[in-house]
Amino acid sequence: MIKHHKESGLKGRTWLALVLLFTITCSATTAFGGADQNQVSKRKKIGISLKLSGSGGYLLNGMGDLNSFRLSRKAEAEGLDQESGYSSVLNWGSPWFVPDLSADIIVNVGGRFGFGFGTGFIQGQSKGVHSVKYSEEGYDWWSGDPYKETSKWVENDSLKLTAVPIKFDLYFFQPLKSSGKISLFAHAGVGYYSGKLRKSYDQQGESKTDYFGSVYLDEWDNSITENAKNHAWGYHGGFGLEFKIAKGISFCSEVFGRYVDFNDWRGDANYSHRSNSKAGDDYGWWYENSEEETAHWKGSMWTYQIYDGNYDITHTYVFTFPDKPQGTDFKNVRKSALNLNAFGIVLSVKFHFDLF
Repeated sequence: MIKHHKESGLKGRTWLALVLLFTITCSATTAFGGADQNQVSKRKKIGISLKLSGSGGYLLNGMGDLNSFRLSRKAEAEGLDQESGYSSVLNWGSPWFVPDLSADIIVNVGGRFGFGFGTGFIQGQSKGVHSVKYSEEGYDWWSGDPYKETSKWVENDSLKLTAVPIKFDLYFFQPLKSSGKISLFAHAGVGYYSGKLRKSYDQQGESKTDYFGSVYLDEWDNSITENAKNHAWGYHGGFGLEFKIAKGISFCSEVFGRYVDFNDWRGDANYSHRSNSKAGDDYGWWYENSEEETAHWKGSMWTYQIYDGNYDITHTYVFTFPDKPQGTDFKNVRKSALNLNAFGIVLSVKFHFDLF
């Protein structure tokens, strides 16, 4: 697992580097092939631009270990659906879309080059709903009396990974010869990302057994909420076209790539359990008991695997523990690796201010 993670990280950085190299090569070709030199000479030597952007990105691997956890939950639900008496349906699609808002200040030098810094907000999220029903009825083997047992429960999983970056970029601009209002641009840079994760699970259910004329009813509600933080350096870049739509205002459209990998999450977890049990017959309830339990702990977030012999499946889990999980049941235990690696489209509005 660790080796696979390192290889995927190397592939992600290599992919982004190749995209940026292609971008700069295309820009340089345009520069030597068809620049409107008169337009360039008319530009101010130094200027400042405010760039406000909104984008949508395609997640390259579904937020890392969080996607492995999602796929494991789907496999578990599919296996349960094959069991006698069970109906199991999990609605949990792939977390592929990540919105990204950003604001950047760009200092243009000489009309062709610039450097910028900025910040923004990125969010990746995914939700799953698992509905389970169970029913069994028959006759007691020694008395011959009928019995019936039914149960149902709903599980809700929610994953929300957000990041606020501080970004630094280098820019290259190339006006196109065909029009004085259209320019090609490319940029690449690094960012320091402050990440937050909120991971939650809750289950509500009930079971009812009618046995020998007596009814046994159980109701329960369980929940676990985890909050964690992490910081990491990342890489990003893009290329596109800039259209001047009015004096001092431009519209930009670009393709971007981002690679940011978080590998050491720390936070806390909160657990709560509530249950209520009853037993009765035609004369009324003669037994009732309620229980409540809560727990709180801090630690690191770990990714591990556990083999399930019932379904011949190895499940992947992502969970917060005070210490590293130990024991023969835990396999391939390591710190959780989560990411917001993405490839997508950016739409921007730029406001230009000439200095001198």
